[in-house]
Amino acid sequence: MNTLKSMGFLFAYSLPVFWLLGVQLGGVWLWLTPVFVFIVIPLLDEVIGKDPYNLPDEMVKEYSQRSIYSFILYAWVLVQYGILLYGLYYVVTHSLSLVEAVGITLGLGLITGGVGITVGHELGHKPGKLERFLAQALYLTVCYMHFHIEHNKGHHVHVATPLDPATSRKGEPFYTFWWRSVPGSWRSAWRLEKNRLERANQPLWSTHNAMLWYTVLPLLFVALCTLAFSLWAGRF
Repeated sequence: MNTLKSMGFLFAYSLPVFWLLGVQLGGVWLWLTPVFVFIVIPLLDEVIGKDPYNLPDEMVKEYSQRSIYSFILYAWVLVQYGILLYGLYYVVTHSLSLVEAVGITLGLGLITGGVGITVGHELGHKPGKLERFLAQALYLTVCYMHFHIEHNKGHHVHVATPLDPATSRKGEPFYTFWWRSVPGSWRSAWRLEKNRLERANQPLWSTHNAMLWYTVLPLLFVALCTLAFSLWAGRF
């Protein structure tokens, strides 16, 4: 993999760039990120075509330890929090129409829930405590912290079996899969954490239960953001 292809991972940062551009221009330009994701990227994908090259197994470890990849992951955490907080500031300081509000919300969702969860997924697979903390910090912003338990301890154990809520059934429509997968993953995370606590002889309803923290912390985060920006704007 040459340097140019390695730098291609920075393409994820194009979404925050287009979002910021749309925010600065305002109006219908607040739809710039959704248009880029759902129209421009598929067209580029069709024009560029597939890349059949993959790293040989013996080179994967070497490349995964290169600093450029760690930088891309770590920097995204700062970018995501910055974009989210600036988005909240923009919403409370501007009078937006319904079309504009939907556009800026979709853009934020694609950045935080699209790229952000993907980056969190990568960080969550790292062995270091810092990386796992950063993964949970990203999941916090999209109220999806249970993914840290379910994905690593559930999905990777039961993938492609009926026990895995994150595996679609053959021929299953996307929306049917979505409605089954999201609540199912949350319930699976509770079961996994309950089993872990039982093995450790610790009570379910205690501070040792990560799922309690993963449920409360996003609510506190949303409440704190609501309070802070309500005070800033002088209205709820």
